[in-house]
Amino acid sequence: MEKIEFTGKKLHETDFAILFQEETKNKLEAVWLPLSQINILNEDSKTGEVEIEIPEWLAKDKELI
Repeated sequence: MEKIEFTGKKLHETDFAILFQEETKNKLEAVWLPLSQINILNEDSKTGEVEIEIPEWLAKDKELI
């Protein structure tokens, strides 16, 4: 299973998911990503910047690619 990395903003977090907005997207929409399916590679809690790794199928499902 191929994994894809994205950089963006973590706008909100619950016990089960994060609300993620990709940095390179022109639209302002954010997507909910389940914590059980993602790896947070790097996070800056002051700015909300986050680098994540997610399965390709999830990226397609959430229209990130």
